[in-house]
Amino acid sequence: MAMAKKSTEGQVVEPEDHKKDGQVIPINQNRQVSVKYNHQMTEDDLCADIKQIRNHQVVSEIVGNWMIGKKINTFYCKNYGENELQRIAGETDIKIGTLYKALQFAKRYTEKQVCNLLNGHFTFSWRQVVKNLSLQPETLIALYKGSNTLDEFCNAVTIYKSSTKKQIDVLRKFPKRSDLEIAEAAWKMERKELEKIIKELQEKNKDLKDENGRLLNEKVGMIKEIDDLTMENDELTTENDELKTYKPKHIKLYVAP
Repeated sequence: MAMAKKSTEGQVVEPEDHKKDGQVIPINQNRQVSVKYNHQMTEDDLCADIKQIRNHQVVSEIVGNWMIGKKINTFYCKNYGENELQRIAGETDIKIGTLYKALQFAKRYTEKQVCNLLNGHFTFSWRQVVKNLSLQPETLIALYKGSNTLDEFCNAVTIYKSSTKKQIDVLRKFPKRSDLEIAEAAWKMERKELEKIIKELQEKNKDLKDENGRLLNEKVGMIKEIDDLTMENDELTTENDELKTYKPKHIKLYVAP
């Protein structure tokens, strides 16, 4: 079993191939939420704080599992078996299934790619990472970045996986092609399908923006109409008040003798 090299002072020295991207991914330390009660806090503020805390939990789980996988891969130089993982699971109280997923995640994703999964229109979860480890990192990141909500992302992934599977099935009907040729052709088709999905999402976003613009203009028009009617109402009220308080002057009539 290959172990990480040790220096003369007994400290673990990481192999060269792990040093280039072995930095710890920083977690945003600006996410500070006070637990002290604030009399001026509203329910909206409470929900915003809870959402912030929850997002921090989700992000920490992704980063933590990536770092666990990275640590194990680095220590054993990617040469380990079930015995080693069983011992780690027993010592750390982490399920062995989670360790396997963390190892796969760390092998497939660089630090930069993990950072990309932490910055999008919605918070990405460890559950989504595990469900989509079969996808190329670039593919998953592109689908994530092109989606505004979790539902949009899940739909895009479903369409993408279904389309890719059909394409590979068609390619395998040609036995004369080598596995490398099939893999290369499948990847080209994946890119093409991915570009199509992204384009559809962009068009959908454009339609939503246009609709939002139309509704905003309609709202502005209605507000202007309300302002005009309010001004007219004020003028009529003032005129009405003046008429109510108006007192005609007494006129003496001159009668000729």
